[in-house]
Amino acid sequence: MTDYRSRLLTPPREEEDISPYRPVWRSILVENAAYAGVTAVAFILFGLLSLDIPNPVRQPLNLALAALPTGLWVVFSLLPERFALRPRRQLLAVFLFSALIARAIGQPLIDDFFRIDEWLPLESALNRIVGYTFTVGIVQAALCYLVVRTLTWPSDLRDRYDALAYTMAAALGYALIPSLEFALNGAPNPYVVAADTFSRVGTLVVSAMLIAYGLAATRFDGAPAFFMPFVLAVASLLAGISIPLYVGFLNASFSLGGVSVQRHLFGIGFTVGFILAGLFLSYILFSNSERQAREQDR
Repeated sequence: MTDYRSRLLTPPREEEDISPYRPVWRSILVENAAYAGVTAVAFILFGLLSLDIPNPVRQPLNLALAALPTGLWVVFSLLPERFALRPRRQLLAVFLFSALIARAIGQPLIDDFFRIDEWLPLESALNRIVGYTFTVGIVQAALCYLVVRTLTWPSDLRDRYDALAYTMAAALGYALIPSLEFALNGAPNPYVVAADTFSRVGTLVVSAMLIAYGLAATRFDGAPAFFMPFVLAVASLLAGISIPLYVGFLNASFSLGGVSVQRHLFGIGFTVGFILAGLFLSYILFSNSERQAREQDR
Protein backbone atom coordinates (compact mmCIF):
# COMPACT_ATOMS: atom_id res chain seq x y z
CA MET A 1 0.00 0.00 0.00
CA THR A 2 1.32 3.45 -0.88
CA ASP A 3 2.25 5.61 2.09
CA TYR A 4 0.11 8.74 2.20
CA ARG A 5 3.24 10.75 2.99
CA SER A 6 4.71 9.86 -0.40
CA ARG A 7 1.83 11.72 -2.02
CA LEU A 8 2.90 14.88 -0.25
CA LEU A 9 6.37 14.54 -1.74
CA THR A 10 5.14 13.78 -5.24
CA PRO A 11 5.45 16.81 -7.55
CA PRO A 12 2.25 17.93 -9.25
CA ARG A 13 1.51 16.32 -12.56
CA GLU A 14 2.56 18.22 -15.65
CA GLU A 15 -1.04 18.35 -16.88
CA GLU A 16 -1.98 20.52 -13.92
CA ASP A 17 0.33 23.30 -15.14
CA ILE A 18 -1.20 23.43 -18.61
CA SER A 19 -2.96 26.73 -19.18
CA PRO A 20 -6.56 26.54 -20.41
CA TYR A 21 -5.82 29.42 -22.79
CA ARG A 22 -4.04 29.46 -26.13
CA PRO A 23 -0.44 30.73 -25.75
CA VAL A 24 -0.31 34.23 -27.21
CA TRP A 25 3.42 35.00 -27.32
CA ARG A 26 4.16 32.01 -29.54
CA SER A 27 1.49 33.04 -32.04
CA ILE A 28 2.79 36.62 -32.19
CA LEU A 29 6.35 35.42 -32.80
CA VAL A 30 5.38 32.91 -35.48
CA GLU A 31 3.10 35.29 -37.37
CA ASN A 32 5.54 38.20 -37.46
CA ALA A 33 8.55 35.98 -38.22
CA ALA A 34 6.68 34.33 -41.09
CA TYR A 35 5.69 37.64 -42.65
CA ALA A 36 9.18 39.06 -42.16
CA GLY A 37 10.49 36.06 -44.11
CA VAL A 38 7.94 36.56 -46.88
CA THR A 39 8.83 40.25 -47.09
CA ALA A 40 12.54 39.46 -47.34
CA VAL A 41 11.93 36.88 -50.09
CA ALA A 42 9.75 39.37 -52.00
CA PHE A 43 12.50 41.98 -51.75
CA ILE A 44 15.10 39.55 -53.10
CA LEU A 45 12.94 38.26 -55.95
CA PHE A 46 11.24 41.43 -57.11
CA GLY A 47 13.67 44.08 -55.88
CA LEU A 48 17.20 42.77 -56.23
CA LEU A 49 16.65 40.17 -58.95
CA SER A 50 13.94 42.22 -60.73
CA LEU A 51 11.83 39.18 -61.45
CA ASP A 52 9.40 40.06 -64.21
CA ILE A 53 5.73 39.70 -63.28
CA PRO A 54 2.95 39.63 -65.90
CA ASN A 55 0.40 42.38 -65.35
CA PRO A 56 -2.55 39.98 -64.84
CA VAL A 57 -0.61 38.34 -61.99
CA ARG A 58 0.76 41.47 -60.31
CA GLN A 59 -2.45 42.71 -58.71
CA PRO A 60 -3.59 39.34 -57.27
CA LEU A 61 -0.07 38.84 -55.90
CA ASN A 62 -0.11 42.28 -54.31
CA LEU A 63 -3.50 41.62 -52.74
CA ALA A 64 -2.26 38.29 -51.38
CA LEU A 65 0.78 39.96 -49.82
CA ALA A 66 -1.39 42.68 -48.25
CA ALA A 67 -3.81 40.12 -46.83
CA LEU A 68 -1.17 37.63 -45.70
CA PRO A 69 -0.80 38.99 -42.11
CA THR A 70 -4.53 38.39 -41.67
CA GLY A 71 -4.19 34.89 -43.09
CA LEU A 72 -1.34 34.10 -40.72
CA TRP A 73 -3.40 35.42 -37.80
CA VAL A 74 -6.32 33.20 -38.80
CA VAL A 75 -4.09 30.12 -39.03
CA PHE A 76 -1.96 30.64 -35.91
CA SER A 77 -4.34 32.57 -33.62
CA LEU A 78 -7.99 32.34 -34.56
CA LEU A 79 -8.29 28.67 -35.54
CA PRO A 80 -6.24 27.31 -32.58
CA GLU A 81 -8.73 28.97 -30.22
CA ARG A 82 -11.20 26.24 -31.16
CA PHE A 83 -8.97 23.67 -29.46
CA ALA A 84 -8.29 25.67 -26.28
CA LEU A 85 -10.08 24.69 -23.09
CA ARG A 86 -11.24 28.28 -22.63
CA PRO A 87 -11.31 29.93 -26.07
CA ARG A 88 -11.40 33.67 -26.57
CA ARG A 89 -14.75 33.99 -28.31
CA GLN A 90 -14.64 37.68 -29.26
CA LEU A 91 -11.48 37.58 -31.40
CA LEU A 92 -13.25 37.60 -34.77
CA ALA A 93 -15.68 40.30 -33.64
CA VAL A 94 -12.81 42.50 -32.46
CA PHE A 95 -10.95 41.97 -35.75
CA LEU A 96 -13.96 42.80 -37.95
CA PHE A 97 -15.12 45.75 -35.86
CA SER A 98 -11.60 47.20 -35.84
CA ALA A 99 -11.39 46.92 -39.63
CA LEU A 100 -14.74 48.71 -40.00
CA ILE A 101 -13.82 51.45 -37.51
CA ALA A 102 -10.50 52.01 -39.27
CA ARG A 103 -12.27 52.48 -42.60
CA ALA A 104 -15.18 54.53 -41.29
CA ILE A 105 -13.41 56.74 -38.74
CA GLY A 106 -9.63 56.28 -38.65
CA GLN A 107 -8.78 56.80 -42.33
CA PRO A 108 -11.15 59.75 -42.87
CA LEU A 109 -9.71 61.47 -39.80
CA ILE A 110 -6.12 61.01 -40.96
CA ASP A 111 -6.59 61.55 -44.71
CA ASP A 112 -9.44 64.06 -44.93
CA PHE A 113 -9.35 65.95 -41.64
CA PHE A 114 -5.66 66.08 -40.68
CA ARG A 115 -4.44 65.77 -44.32
CA ILE A 116 -1.03 64.72 -43.10
CA ASP A 117 0.31 63.96 -46.59
CA GLU A 118 -0.01 67.62 -47.54
CA TRP A 119 2.12 69.14 -44.78
CA LEU A 120 3.70 66.64 -42.42
CA PRO A 121 6.38 65.15 -44.73
CA LEU A 122 7.80 68.66 -45.25
CA GLU A 123 8.40 69.31 -41.56
CA SER A 124 11.61 68.77 -39.60
CA ALA A 125 12.37 65.39 -38.04
CA LEU A 126 11.18 66.42 -34.58
CA ASN A 127 8.01 68.00 -35.94
CA ARG A 128 7.27 64.85 -37.95
CA ILE A 129 7.54 62.73 -34.80
CA VAL A 130 5.24 65.09 -32.91
CA GLY A 131 2.87 65.33 -35.87
CA TYR A 132 2.57 61.58 -36.44
CA THR A 133 2.15 61.05 -32.69
CA PHE A 134 -0.83 63.41 -32.43
CA THR A 135 -2.45 62.28 -35.68
CA VAL A 136 -1.82 58.70 -36.85
CA GLY A 137 -0.50 57.43 -33.53
CA ILE A 138 -3.25 58.68 -31.26
CA VAL A 139 -6.05 57.83 -33.70
CA GLN A 140 -4.84 54.24 -34.14
CA ALA A 141 -4.18 53.67 -30.44
CA ALA A 142 -7.46 55.22 -29.29
CA LEU A 143 -9.63 53.35 -31.78
CA CYS A 144 -8.00 49.97 -31.13
CA TYR A 145 -8.39 50.53 -27.39
CA LEU A 146 -12.03 51.54 -27.71
CA VAL A 147 -12.86 48.49 -29.83
CA VAL A 148 -11.29 46.07 -27.36
CA ARG A 149 -12.72 47.87 -24.32
CA THR A 150 -16.22 47.95 -25.82
CA LEU A 151 -16.39 44.33 -26.96
CA THR A 152 -14.51 42.53 -24.20
CA TRP A 153 -14.68 44.53 -20.95
CA PRO A 154 -14.90 43.04 -18.40
CA SER A 155 -16.32 39.53 -18.83
CA ASP A 156 -14.07 38.43 -21.73
CA LEU A 157 -10.87 39.61 -20.02
CA ARG A 158 -10.47 36.59 -17.75
CA ASP A 159 -6.66 36.47 -17.93
CA ARG A 160 -4.11 39.22 -18.55
CA TYR A 161 -3.12 37.56 -21.84
CA ASP A 162 -6.71 37.83 -23.07
CA ALA A 163 -6.00 41.56 -23.41
CA LEU A 164 -2.93 40.80 -25.53
CA ALA A 165 -4.83 38.42 -27.82
CA TYR A 166 -7.65 40.89 -28.35
CA THR A 167 -5.42 43.90 -29.04
CA MET A 168 -3.50 41.82 -31.60
CA ALA A 169 -6.80 41.11 -33.35
CA ALA A 170 -7.66 44.81 -33.27
CA ALA A 171 -4.25 45.79 -34.68
CA LEU A 172 -4.46 43.36 -37.60
CA GLY A 173 -8.04 44.35 -38.33
CA TYR A 174 -7.04 48.02 -38.37
CA ALA A 175 -4.15 47.33 -40.76
CA LEU A 176 -6.07 45.20 -43.27
CA ILE A 177 -8.01 47.71 -45.36
CA PRO A 178 -5.22 50.35 -45.68
CA SER A 179 -2.85 47.57 -46.79
CA LEU A 180 -5.34 46.34 -49.41
CA GLU A 181 -5.92 49.88 -50.67
CA PHE A 182 -2.17 50.45 -51.01
CA ALA A 183 -1.88 47.22 -53.01
CA LEU A 184 -4.70 48.34 -55.35
CA ASN A 185 -3.32 51.86 -55.85
CA GLY A 186 -1.76 51.60 -59.29
CA ALA A 187 0.52 48.63 -59.85
CA PRO A 188 3.26 48.78 -57.20
CA ASN A 189 6.07 46.29 -57.13
CA PRO A 190 5.19 43.34 -54.87
CA TYR A 191 8.22 43.93 -52.62
CA VAL A 192 7.01 47.50 -52.01
CA VAL A 193 3.58 46.18 -51.01
CA ALA A 194 5.13 43.59 -48.69
CA ALA A 195 7.44 46.13 -47.04
CA ASP A 196 4.66 48.70 -46.61
CA THR A 197 2.30 46.12 -45.12
CA PHE A 198 5.01 44.80 -42.81
CA SER A 199 5.80 48.30 -41.55
CA ARG A 200 2.13 49.16 -40.98
CA VAL A 201 1.43 45.90 -39.15
CA GLY A 202 4.63 46.20 -37.10
CA THR A 203 3.76 49.69 -35.88
CA LEU A 204 0.25 48.61 -34.89
CA VAL A 205 1.42 45.39 -33.24
CA VAL A 206 3.91 47.19 -31.00
CA SER A 207 1.33 49.81 -30.03
CA ALA A 208 -1.23 47.06 -29.37
CA MET A 209 1.12 45.21 -27.02
CA LEU A 210 1.43 48.30 -24.84
CA ILE A 211 -2.32 48.88 -24.93
CA ALA A 212 -2.79 45.27 -23.81
CA TYR A 213 -0.46 45.85 -20.87
CA GLY A 214 -2.47 48.90 -19.86
CA LEU A 215 -5.76 47.00 -20.13
CA ALA A 216 -4.41 44.08 -18.10
CA ALA A 217 -3.02 46.38 -15.41
CA THR A 218 -6.34 48.20 -15.18
CA ARG A 219 -8.39 45.00 -15.10
CA PHE A 220 -6.28 42.80 -12.81
CA ASP A 221 -3.81 45.01 -10.94
CA GLY A 222 -5.99 47.94 -9.91
CA ALA A 223 -3.95 50.51 -11.85
CA PRO A 224 -4.93 54.16 -11.17
CA ALA A 225 -7.26 56.03 -13.51
CA PHE A 226 -4.46 58.00 -15.20
CA PHE A 227 -2.47 54.86 -16.09
CA MET A 228 -4.44 53.89 -19.22
CA PRO A 229 -4.26 57.39 -20.78
CA PHE A 230 -0.52 57.37 -20.07
CA VAL A 231 -0.14 54.00 -21.82
CA LEU A 232 -2.14 55.26 -24.81
CA ALA A 233 0.14 58.29 -25.00
CA VAL A 234 3.26 56.09 -25.02
CA ALA A 235 1.74 53.79 -27.67
CA SER A 236 0.96 56.85 -29.81
CA LEU A 237 4.50 58.17 -29.35
CA LEU A 238 5.99 54.85 -30.50
CA ALA A 239 3.91 55.05 -33.67
CA GLY A 240 4.97 58.67 -34.09
CA ILE A 241 8.61 57.60 -33.91
CA SER A 242 8.26 54.50 -36.06
CA ILE A 243 6.53 56.03 -39.09
CA PRO A 244 8.99 58.87 -39.89
CA LEU A 245 11.99 56.65 -39.17
CA TYR A 246 10.74 54.01 -41.58
CA VAL A 247 10.02 56.64 -44.24
CA GLY A 248 13.51 58.03 -43.72
CA PHE A 249 15.02 54.75 -44.86
CA LEU A 250 13.14 55.03 -48.17
CA ASN A 251 14.30 58.51 -49.16
CA ALA A 252 17.52 57.41 -50.84
CA SER A 253 18.50 54.73 -53.29
CA PHE A 254 21.46 52.41 -53.46
CA SER A 255 22.86 50.20 -56.17
CA LEU A 256 23.44 46.50 -55.66
CA GLY A 257 24.48 44.29 -58.53
CA GLY A 258 23.68 46.99 -61.04
CA VAL A 259 20.09 47.28 -59.80
CA SER A 260 18.99 50.52 -58.17
CA VAL A 261 16.21 50.07 -55.63
CA GLN A 262 14.77 52.05 -52.78
CA ARG A 263 16.24 51.25 -49.41
CA HIS A 264 13.42 48.90 -48.45
CA LEU A 265 16.03 46.46 -47.20
CA PHE A 266 16.90 48.88 -44.40
CA GLY A 267 13.22 49.60 -43.83
CA ILE A 268 12.54 45.89 -43.42
CA GLY A 269 15.44 45.60 -41.00
CA PHE A 270 14.15 48.56 -39.00
CA THR A 271 10.67 47.01 -38.79
CA VAL A 272 12.12 43.70 -37.59
CA GLY A 273 14.14 45.49 -34.90
CA PHE A 274 11.16 47.61 -33.88
CA ILE A 275 8.92 44.55 -33.44
CA LEU A 276 11.61 42.65 -31.52
CA ALA A 277 12.17 45.60 -29.19
CA GLY A 278 8.44 45.91 -28.60
CA LEU A 279 8.14 42.19 -27.91
CA PHE A 280 11.03 42.27 -25.47
CA LEU A 281 9.68 45.28 -23.59
CA SER A 282 6.14 43.90 -23.45
CA TYR A 283 7.30 40.47 -22.33
CA ILE A 284 9.22 42.04 -19.44
CA LEU A 285 6.22 44.16 -18.44
CA PHE A 286 3.81 41.22 -18.50
CA SER A 287 6.27 38.93 -16.69
CA ASN A 288 6.82 41.47 -13.92
CA SER A 289 3.07 41.92 -13.52
CA GLU A 290 2.57 38.16 -13.23
CA ARG A 291 5.38 37.84 -10.71
CA GLN A 292 4.00 40.63 -8.55
CA ALA A 293 0.51 39.10 -8.70
CA ARG A 294 1.85 35.72 -7.57
CA GLU A 295 3.74 37.35 -4.70
CA GLN A 296 0.61 39.16 -3.57
CA ASP A 297 -1.39 35.92 -3.70
CA ARG A 298 1.20 34.18 -1.52
